[in-house]
Amino acid sequence: MTEALRDQGESVGPNRVARLMRESGLQGRTKRRYRVRTTDRAHDHPIADNLPANAPEPTKPGEVWVADIT
Repeated sequence: MTEALRDQGESVGPNRVARLMRESGLQGRTKRRYRVRTTDRAHDHPIADNLPANAPEPTKPGEVWVADIT
């Protein structure tokens, strides 16, 4: 806003513009924060079965091993 007024030949600073906008009840538009999209659940790729969930209950330690490769 300050730059636009200066381009029109007005002699104003950022504090004056802020004060006048506040007194007039005006508020500047804020930028939206960029949000990173990490997961695309609406894809057409095949989904692997959850084999450990379907496996029988292990009876001793070391019977079932799982890994996550991301």
